[in-house]
Amino acid sequence: MKVKQGELAVMEATRQSNIGSILWTKMHQEALDTVRDAVAALKPLGGGPVLIDALTMQARLESEPVSMDPATRQKQLSTALDTLTAAEALATECCAVARPANVRADLRLTADERLAKVKRAQASALVMLAHEERFHPWALKSRPQIPPFPLVEGRDAEPVKAFLDPVRDLPDGGEDPVIRREDMALLSSSAAAQLTKDITLRADAQAVQGRALRIAADKAQQVICNSIPLHPSWQAVTTHEERLPQLL
Repeated sequence: MKVKQGELAVMEATRQSNIGSILWTKMHQEALDTVRDAVAALKPLGGGPVLIDALTMQARLESEPVSMDPATRQKQLSTALDTLTAAEALATECCAVARPANVRADLRLTADERLAKVKRAQASALVMLAHEERFHPWALKSRPQIPPFPLVEGRDAEPVKAFLDPVRDLPDGGEDPVIRREDMALLSSSAAAQLTKDITLRADAQAVQGRALRIAADKAQQVICNSIPLHPSWQAVTTHEERLPQLL
């Protein structure tokens, strides 16, 4: 009942947020607290499918509706991702318990469908976080400063700033390549598509795959553009979309 209450609350909160209302915040927080209470009550009982569903709903409430502030959005998604990671571990365990050794590997059980839903939600959170960290990389951390250099009167200093910018020397603009979000999203969404027989769920997982691949392709293109040295006659630009016409 508490999980169902959370589902209704997130739908209503999202609807009110989309029309610009702020009256949903109290209702949303109360629903989140209710679902967290349900999770806390279920954990001592050994978990199981009900706990997995409660954790999945908790993650949805933690990530929706999304904030207009980039830093808050990233915190929302990171918190939801931690919750989904816990749900994934429980769902994987349930699959192992529910599938006897003599059951065919291609047979899809209810536990597999539940794990697919968790992995699809996890992949969605990962790809959204990858998007946020790409376009707002310094929302939660300080940007490295450009070192001071002598200025020459009458000369454009922007190319020098671009050359000295320490961010240019960081892999993926400072992102940790070991935990590349879009790659993790591809793994989770691919697993979700394989685990389910539900056509809608499989389509959702494949859509997340496409978004993750788009982010990976855009990053690769940006690395190529950044590797080409700036010419003094060029105007300083900061994105690969702006620089590409000058390179062609």
